[in-house]
Amino acid sequence: MPLVPGVAITNAIREIIAKEIISGIVRITYAFFVAGAIAFGVILAIEVCH
Repeated sequence: MPLVPGVAITNAIREIIAKEIISGIVRITYAFFVAGAIAFGVILAIEVCH
């Protein structure tokens, strides 16, 4: 699993453009959840270290 979900977001947008709406929405939701989890982990690490 890559740490940056940029490829997943790109693939999700490509699927939405290709009329695969449900698959695209699922993939983009997953990618944003991964990005949110990464952001949460970074913020938590910063708060713990200070």
